[in-house]
Amino acid sequence: MNIVIDNQIQGISDLIKKIKFRKDINFMLINSDDFKNKNLKKADIILIRSVTNVDKDLVLNTNIKKIYSATSGKDHVNLDLLDKSKIDYFFASGANSSSVAHYVMSALHKIKNHSGIEKKVGIVGYGNVGKKVKNILDHLQIRNCAYDPYLNESFLTDINEIYECEIITFHVPLTYNNKYPTNKFLKPDLLEKSNIEFIINTSRGGVIQEDLLKKNPEIKYICDVWEGEPIIDMEILESSFIASPHIAGHSIQGKNNATLMLISKLIDDFNLVDDKASAKNIIQQFKKNNPIKRTYKDLADFDMDFNLNLESERFKSAIRKSNESDIRKVFVNSRKNHIQRFDYDSL
Repeated sequence: MNIVIDNQIQGISDLIKKIKFRKDINFMLINSDDFKNKNLKKADIILIRSVTNVDKDLVLNTNIKKIYSATSGKDHVNLDLLDKSKIDYFFASGANSSSVAHYVMSALHKIKNHSGIEKKVGIVGYGNVGKKVKNILDHLQIRNCAYDPYLNESFLTDINEIYECEIITFHVPLTYNNKYPTNKFLKPDLLEKSNIEFIINTSRGGVIQEDLLKKNPEIKYICDVWEGEPIIDMEILESSFIASPHIAGHSIQGKNNATLMLISKLIDDFNLVDDKASAKNIIQQFKKNNPIKRTYKDLADFDMDFNLNLESERFKSAIRKSNESDIRKVFVNSRKNHIQRFDYDSL
């Protein structure tokens, strides 16, 4: 069995070296740029990151049986194509949910410092991230409400109350043709009557129509994801209250969690080891070697290790200094070289 792996999946090369796999298992670690059809002809399984687009050009005439993605998001993968091609897939859903929630808390602290008061937060999407955002806000006794039309929970609110909040934070997949599409989520008529002062987007760029923000410059935008990224709109960049290169989920623990989920699932799916107890011990030791470093008592604690203003200024400065033809490269490099940070735990 031939398994091709993106060598930038955090910690994966060390795990592969330590775990004793069956002798018939062959691993090939390659750069993300080398995930091309010609390099995957003999691959049975591939492990990828979000930078690899899974489409017809990638999988046509290959032997790929399953794709593992170290991501929660799925928009880089053509799921319809994989279903038709009978290629199975797995995503590390929820692996970085704490990381994203903590990014949001850091952003909320910046908003509080800017405004002088805490404002009510509307949470759109009550999945892995949305739940953690709400739990932290409840723990800190910050006013909030959550909206998710797919769930029937008594505490969830309707969309009208979301537009009554001063801050909205988005935690939804990018969808188009389902019952409640999230593409271009904001409704101009509701926005015009709303109380919204700040929008936080850590989900996907297409959820927020950037042209609508240009028509409503009074709304301050905290943007981690961009329409058309890694090509980004310079006007949105300059007007953003905070801008970052799609790194909200990039804590050390978030990346490690994704790696552990992929390796554990891969071993279970294909029975890749003879000694499962030994493999499990190695995986547990990997997890223990990356403990949560901080606890929090209030919003200010989320700035102890992660200076979001500095991250934003570094990113904006790098884009400003680049030529238009280099923006893609600068975005990717900024994403690779973001400020390292740890997840938090509550007291």
